[in-house]
Amino acid sequence: MSSQPSPSSELLNYIRMARRGVLIMLYIIPVNILLLLIFITLVALTENPLLSLLYYLLDAIIVLFM
Repeated sequence: MSSQPSPSSELLNYIRMARRGVLIMLYIIPVNILLLLIFITLVALTENPLLSLLYYLLDAIIVLFM
């Protein structure tokens, strides 16, 4: 006899996953916008295009650990 999860339990799991996804998106979008604005400002002030590469690296690290 295998134990099957009840439909209400499965629905709660889907709701938990959806909430987690929404929280991640609410975090990652403002952080990416803020980082982009900071690095655009730094590149404009220092005229060093290598800072844009640093932005992409930092953004990739943030997305990786999400």
